[in-house]
Amino acid sequence: MFRHLHSLFAGTLRRQLIFGMVLVVSTMMSLFVWDQTRRQQTILLEQQSDQAVGLARSVATSAAVWVAAQDYTGLQEIVTSLAPYPDLRHAIVLDSRGLILAHSTPARRGQYLVDLPKEAEPKVLQRGSTLVDVVSPVTLAGKHIGWVRIGLSGHSLDAKLAGVTQNGMVYTMVAIVLIALLAEWVGRYLTRRLYAIQRVAIAVQAGESARRAEVAGNDEAAQLARQFNSMLDTIVRREQEIVSARDALLQSESRLQHVMAITGEGIWDWDIAKDCVRHNASWCEILGLDGRRPDYKIADYTARLHEDDRVTAMACLQACLAGKGKYASEHRVRLGDGRIIWVQDRADVVERDGEGKPLRMIGSVVDITERKQAEENTVRQLCLSWGSTNEEVG
Repeated sequence: MFRHLHSLFAGTLRRQLIFGMVLVVSTMMSLFVWDQTRRQQTILLEQQSDQAVGLARSVATSAAVWVAAQDYTGLQEIVTSLAPYPDLRHAIVLDSRGLILAHSTPARRGQYLVDLPKEAEPKVLQRGSTLVDVVSPVTLAGKHIGWVRIGLSGHSLDAKLAGVTQNGMVYTMVAIVLIALLAEWVGRYLTRRLYAIQRVAIAVQAGESARRAEVAGNDEAAQLARQFNSMLDTIVRREQEIVSARDALLQSESRLQHVMAITGEGIWDWDIAKDCVRHNASWCEILGLDGRRPDYKIADYTARLHEDDRVTAMACLQACLAGKGKYASEHRVRLGDGRIIWVQDRADVVERDGEGKPLRMIGSVVDITERKQAEENTVRQLCLSWGSTNEEVG
């Protein structure tokens, strides 16, 4: 049951509107019918009580002489004559002691009733939807000589209440149908305008960025459409700005790649927190690493440092991380095929957190093997020249 109610409330806006309005109207009309039925029942009970009291008084007046004369046959005729009275349940004539002198059921004559009032005055003994039971004193010359008791059933009362309830239910159903039709019309009017916005949203999502919602008027749907169009205009403008910025970035990156390709310089970007080194193709080519991999860990680089240079290079790197200047080191690197090359490695920390902890470092690597070999050759030649000079002098 709760699943069905949830599906009704969680459906389309039109369905929610119709179900909500029908639920409210049916609830209010049901409460109204119930209240009117209850009020009508009270009124009808009051009327039936008044009728019963009036009938009892009338019979008491007519039967006073017969009670005094103890003419039981005459009293029975009076009671029998009341049989056609609507809803009559019982008509009883008693003496002052409670002895039944006449009864609408003759077999009960001679019995006693003990639930009579102590005071000689009219009284309603029972008033309900099934029975209204009243008693009226029989007096003659100011002396209390007996009682008349009248009981009316609730058959006509039930029929009248059923009619009131039936009419109320008819009005309720008419109100529900009318409110459902009104809700359907309002829902169609509202959702038709919202669907216009939805269709534009679907079209824009499909790539038709020039589509705009056209909703006339100044209501909420029209205002929403205008705001939606303004948002689309802003998105298109920002997309154009992003495309322009991306094109400019691609051109800049292309120029940078050309420059790096010409110079043969390897560029690396170390995300220290994630221990991820991003690089260009020249970096991999210089170090003999797989250029198909998008990134490496810093340990992949430090593991290739020559054993004799590792301590010095790492000390320079740690000093830079500690904020003691830029990183600059010339050291040897062992390649995967066993060859050893000289590289010049330079870098600096470009991003730190609020506590000064390094987060990002950018650097470059250049192969300086030829320069180092040239320097070694120059030193060797100087040494040879110096040795020859000393021999001649000696």
